[in-house]
Amino acid sequence: MTTTARRLLSQMALEVQAPLRVANPSGLVRPPVFSVDGGPFAPLRQTRYIRGEPVETVLLDSVESQANRQEALLYRHLPLPDVQVELFDGRRVSQYEAPGRILDAIFREATLGGQPSHQTPLFQAIARGGEEAERALFRHSPLTLVYGGWLSYGDISPEVAPKWPRLVALEILGLEPREAHRTSSRLDPLGVPGELPLPEAMSQALKEQGKKGRLSEAGLGRIPPTASPMDVAVRGAVLVGAVSLVGLRNLRLPQEAKEVLLALALLGLALQHKEGYRLRSGADLVPEEGGCLRVRALPSGEEVCLEVEPLREELDRLLGELPEELRWPGEPVVLQANETLNQLYRNALLGKAERAKAKREKEG
Repeated sequence: MTTTARRLLSQMALEVQAPLRVANPSGLVRPPVFSVDGGPFAPLRQTRYIRGEPVETVLLDSVESQANRQEALLYRHLPLPDVQVELFDGRRVSQYEAPGRILDAIFREATLGGQPSHQTPLFQAIARGGEEAERALFRHSPLTLVYGGWLSYGDISPEVAPKWPRLVALEILGLEPREAHRTSSRLDPLGVPGELPLPEAMSQALKEQGKKGRLSEAGLGRIPPTASPMDVAVRGAVLVGAVSLVGLRNLRLPQEAKEVLLALALLGLALQHKEGYRLRSGADLVPEEGGCLRVRALPSGEEVCLEVEPLREELDRLLGELPEELRWPGEPVVLQANETLNQLYRNALLGKAERAKAKREKEG
């Protein structure tokens, strides 16, 4: 039976260009803000080509953020193989929650059976790169191969450290942005002016937390209305980018494994389209076209409709066809955080006053 992934794998790329509209009918949307070359934080405006025409755009969701969103959906909906780090209080952090996935520095600061993680067969195989590493990643961290990864820590030189470029590179752009202002203010029901001096006990408590002892730091007092040009109004938005099928074919994996990875990538796109595009507070987007997410195969031009249930069924079939040596383990690999990582985590759990006190003691 020819699956969607099997049919598409002979193409070069999948083009994604899905029109979205802002839920707010005025077009007002809250973008992320960036500092360019150390300058002030502001929305990122760029001229991009949309359907071959230059268009002024604003970035609403970056490539990295899109990868994280799709990865989180796949982790929530599928029994993916997992590697986790368990902290001293029993909390576990999954590789799918870590920014660098299995290659994140969190996993460097952990042990397995008392052995440092980087000395275990799994992580040594990944560090060697090549086919052995890709097979290890497919079995234990397949989304690293889909969304990219780089072994950026340890004794390996950055020039030769194993890297896996992302296969899925999508972003969401707002079209024809116009400057809009973000407002803030606070009315105090007690009528306390914002510039009123704090009582000594309250001021001292704030200073012990490393603050300056101002009324606003205590969440009290009136804050005069202010506005800053941090939001935008847009004519519309678009989910745009590509899935690299050439990059997928270049992986040193059997055909069956490549088909599984492509099915994962397609399912991540379909899940996001079905679940909705809530980027952050004040940034809800709605697909202009109902139903499935349509993508275009290049160079054939074939249009493909991505739907969750058919893709989930296809992934199940593909996983069942894998040879035994490539099958995903049923249980997660659980590493134990080392003392360094546990101490960092303990410090993070401290209250603000305790952290400020510890800082003063260290400086003293």
